[in-house]
Amino acid sequence: MPINIPLPQLADRGLYALLAEILRRSVDGTINAGFGNLTPKTSVDSVGAFSARRTAVTAANGANSDLAIGAAGYVGLVGPTGAFSVTGFANGSDGRILTITSEVAQAMTITNLATSGAANQIITGTGANVVAGAVQGVSMTFIYNGTLAKWCLVRST
Repeated sequence: MPINIPLPQLADRGLYALLAEILRRSVDGTINAGFGNLTPKTSVDSVGAFSARRTAVTAANGANSDLAIGAAGYVGLVGPTGAFSVTGFANGSDGRILTITSEVAQAMTITNLATSGAANQIITGTGANVVAGAVQGVSMTFIYNGTLAKWCLVRST
């Protein structure tokens, strides 16, 4: 049976108190956490927007393999002064969502299944590379599939 934890009641007690409460209530490992509501219906149930802070990652002209994104959920790609490609991202884990935005006015290519380490590669879903125009603000969202051990392109602008 899920345990519902309304986080607004715990927010003023600090992170350690929150984690202690989650561990205390996690008898069977099933917890529903509500943000902004007292009756969460899913593992994470939020009333309102979700935000992932931008992390700048420097890319280079040409191929960029195994880009180190750390724990970022939203990456602003900076650096290239010419056309560049992204062949994969490090630190994939099942279900992880990543959005990237090119912050340079250079052509960006997302490379399908090549160059990066096998578990860091990207599946574009087209069987081919995806080329974005040389426009600042082009964004793409990926989700990591643990079964395939690949990043899957979900959507691009």
